[in-house]
Amino acid sequence: MGTPKQRSGLPTRGIPCKMGVRAPLKRLGARILNTVLWVTTFPSRLGHRKFTPPAYPPARILVIRADQIGDVIMSTAVLPVLRGKLPEARIDFLCGSWAAEIVRFNRYVDNVIVFDCPWWAPAGSRTKTWKRFPCGVIRLLAALRRTRYDVAVDLRGDLRHIFLFMYLAGAVRRISNDRSGGRFLLTDCVPYQENLHEVEKDWSVLAPLGITPAGRQPQVHYTRKDELAAAAVLEDHDIHPRRLVVLFNGGRSPLRRIPAPVLAHACGELIKKSGNAVVVVGSSADRRPAIELLRRTAEIAGDDTGLLNLCGRLTLLQLAALLASARLFIGTDSSVSHLAAAVRVPRVVVFGPTDPRLCAPPGAQTIHHRYPCCPCLQTVCLVTRSRTSAACMRAIEVSDILQAADRALGG
Repeated sequence: MGTPKQRSGLPTRGIPCKMGVRAPLKRLGARILNTVLWVTTFPSRLGHRKFTPPAYPPARILVIRADQIGDVIMSTAVLPVLRGKLPEARIDFLCGSWAAEIVRFNRYVDNVIVFDCPWWAPAGSRTKTWKRFPCGVIRLLAALRRTRYDVAVDLRGDLRHIFLFMYLAGAVRRISNDRSGGRFLLTDCVPYQENLHEVEKDWSVLAPLGITPAGRQPQVHYTRKDELAAAAVLEDHDIHPRRLVVLFNGGRSPLRRIPAPVLAHACGELIKKSGNAVVVVGSSADRRPAIELLRRTAEIAGDDTGLLNLCGRLTLLQLAALLASARLFIGTDSSVSHLAAAVRVPRVVVFGPTDPRLCAPPGAQTIHHRYPCCPCLQTVCLVTRSRTSAACMRAIEVSDILQAADRALGG
């Protein structure tokens, strides 16, 4: 399929800045912020010598992954190796409240710091998060400065994270890539490589610590209580895990969704072929579309038993436990697909606007009809001119899903 086309950066003249931000308006905003921070921090950087890493291993490490749930799940692949490299260090992990469950019981993390960046907050809570941001960030910075981190690592390469949680927090060694600028705030700047898989980008950021890549397998740890809660839901509806197929067709972007008639037809065929039970998962916002999806599935299967809508009814870790017990998962490019990879359930992941070579969960059977505009982060499809239906997702056929499901199950 070839290598994804490299996009050239748009550096600000005279200011070190290489952009890895795709959307034009976001790229412009990053350039402006990069320029402002370069000017305002210039006096404090005068006379600073080139940073030389100390000979002793760091005692306190801050790992920053303040963005989306799927990104946090993918980043867990690097934590075992980081802990193995620095077994005596205190490793703290900073993330948003929406993703805190993912690392709450991670054995390689000593402390989870929860802070909601308003630019990553879900749309429904963004205004409230902005209102809490000024006081919250002051309290957070005070706590970070008291800890005096020897190393801070921002896995995303976000200029805002670099400035707030590394530079202002007083971290001695500041490591990240130059995705959106800010290399002048870093002691170790790793070149941003857009054509790498997201997990490989995480590994590249850790290279200055002497860490080499060791796979893409994410890890999510849940409790016995989560297992019992998931099992109770299935038992209440007389569904045996051995015949459980879990579906996810939600998420933030409507353009990433599988057309409901196609997905319903595929699920109906799976039910008729193997007697599977179909459970739809997602947030409360996905509940209404899930009702329609299950109605269509029942019509095709000729039976509505074993169909269950669990959208908005499970926590992240309960969902992980449910997925771990399932026979098959079918979903789109989303955090739920990465959660399925973390618990190693056989999985089919359908891609459209995004490129599976850059973000596919490990071990997934992927479906992708590649268009020239891929990868695309637009809110309106460039082909259909629709906000809810992308041409690349319309190209998905029932046979694509059935064949991928057969491969995932070892058929």
